[in-house]
Formats: sequence, structure tokens, C-alpha cells
Amino acid sequence: MADRAVSYVIRQWMQAFGAFAIVAVIISGVFYLSALSTPEPLDHYRQILIYDFAASKDFVTFPVVLTGNTSGLIFIDRRTGKQSIIYENGVVMHLPFLSSDGKRLLFVQRKTPKQDKELISCEIANWQCDILLKTTATIFSPVEVAPDTIIYSSSPLTIHDKRKRAVNHDVYLIKKGQAPVRLDNFDAYDLSSISIAGHRMLFEGIGLYDTGLLPIPEPLAAASSTIFSVELADDYRIILPKGQLKPLFVIKGYSSDPSIAPDGQHVAFLNRRNTQGKAHFNIAVADASGKIIRYIKTQEFAFSRPQFVDQSIVANELHENNYEVKEYALSGKSDRLLFSIDNSVDSLKKLRRIMLAYAPRKQN
Repeated sequence: MADRAVSYVIRQWMQAFGAFAIVAVIISGVFYLSALSTPEPLDHYRQILIYDFAASKDFVTFPVVLTGNTSGLIFIDRRTGKQSIIYENGVVMHLPFLSSDGKRLLFVQRKTPKQDKELISCEIANWQCDILLKTTATIFSPVEVAPDTIIYSSSPLTIHDKRKRAVNHDVYLIKKGQAPVRLDNFDAYDLSSISIAGHRMLFEGIGLYDTGLLPIPEPLAAASSTIFSVELADDYRIILPKGQLKPLFVIKGYSSDPSIAPDGQHVAFLNRRNTQGKAHFNIAVADASGKIIRYIKTQEFAFSRPQFVDQSIVANELHENNYEVKEYALSGKSDRLLFSIDNSVDSLKKLRRIMLAYAPRKQN
């Protein structure tokens, strides 16, 4: 089972090099990466991508693995129950986001073996899509804060410790048809899982240097967190407090992947705990004061990053042969299974395929 932090490293390499065939192991808190000549089993890649998930009142979407160099997006209409799939051979699609008005789907894709990553915005009504950004840098956690206005995390590929890596992540804002604008100077090793409600932004981050804005977590600590919070100005510029940011929700286990409710009154996040030598990524829910009001244990390996929908949270749970999309009421009085999806490639390819149409790109 891939450790959550190791999984993030793999996903950086996937974005940089299309490396579904990269394995990560953790030994005494040190990460070792090695490229393999043969692909890993598909269930290994499912574990890497399980954290990506988006849900709204009307739709659910998350990435699924089809081959060693192809991942698509399951797209479910909650109103009708209709399940569809978006994919293109040789393309890695992940990091979906649904706009608050239910009209647009954002995601990131990379066409192997090319190095460019693309930030895509699609109109759900007709599946007309625009390429908002094309870059050799990484793209993580796209969040639409207004129509055609996206906040995301990115790092260029640079030489670090004699290797080409993405270790200088900052937060950017891009408006359709305009160049990206950097909103901060974090220079973070990891900056992902961005979630915004009003003027508050939560995110997951790992510092590269002890003197930076983000601390370096202690991997062997009994209780640790990589969840942080900052305030946003009216123009979305990040307002940083003096000194190093302090992690939130430091409870037993390792806390990551935060999502904040639209009204800002609750936060849900993943919490890794080990049982009999195996890692399990559970869901914790906290109120505005930081008090944990619900703790939901996964039946197997992991939940996805949880998402708020009205007074409930929705998450995807990875099982050996299927995914289970579940809804959990904040009150704890009404939990239910929404959808079960067979994760076999044959079953996934039998779903209705959504074909995307791209607007012609303007010539400079």
C-alpha cells in the first residue's frame, strides 16, 4: 500500500514523466524512487489515484485506471444514476473539480509521452472544452473561484540534488485567456488539496527547508498534520501571518487532504492510522472550533478526499474489485451507499463514453 506522502511524490513524477511505472517505498522516513521496466499492477495505480474525487449535488467524478499510461474520469449524474466515462488512449486524466454552479468540470491531463500538462475546463451541458493552460510545470488542485477564474498549485521542473524534480510549489491564479499570476512565495515541496470557502483557503503542504513558510513534518510522530490555513484578499492574494504557518488538526495519526464546507463551518480531511502494520486512510470531520465531530473508518485501504454537499460529506472508497461512493450526514444519523462501480477495465469500458470537443486554439 502506497503511503500518502509517497503517493504525492509518485504523482509528481507522473505529471513530469508520465511514470505510471514508478514505484515508491518508504524506509526509515526516507523516500526512494526507482523507474521500472515493466508496469505495476493496475491496483497499485488505483491506490495512487484514489485521493482524487469531486462531488456536487448533481454529479460525481473521479479518475479510473485503464492501462499503464491511460487514466480516465468516471462521471455520474446523481439525478438519473447514469454512469459514463471520459478517456482517451495514452492520456492521463486526474484531479477533477466541479464548479459550484454545476455547469463545469475542471481536470488536468497529460498526453504520453509528451511532457506538457494541460488544465481543461468543460461545459457539462455540451462537453465543449477549453485548454486554459499548457505547461511543462506541474499542475495540482485546480479550484474554480469564479467562472473562468482558477486557483491552482504548480512547480517548474528544476535540478535538485542532481535530479530533475518539482520542489518549488506556489499558488497561482489564472483567468481564461490570460497568463497565470503567482499569489504567494511558498516554494513548497508539496502544495496540494486546495479548498476555498469565502476568504479562507485550506491546503496540504510540506516545506522544503526548516526556514520556509511551511514546516517539514516529522514522519515518525504519533500525531502530525500537513494541513494549513491562510486568508485571501478580495483579489485572491494570499495574506500570510508572520512566521511559519502552524499545522491544523494535529490528532492521532497523519492528517492530510482537507476540504472546507462552503459556509466555512466544517472541515473534513483524511487521517492515516496504521492497524496491524497496514495503513488505512479514514475520514475525520471537525467543526469551526476544530473539535472532531465524526470519525469514519475505511473498510479496506482508503477513502478519497472527502467533499461537502449540503449537510453531508461524499467520498469514494476503494475496495479490491470496486469503488463505493458513499454519503455521510454531518449529524451521523443518515449514511448511505450512493454508487458501486466495478473497477475492472472491461467493465469500465462498457460504460457510455463521453467524447469531448475542444475549441480551436488561437494563434499567437
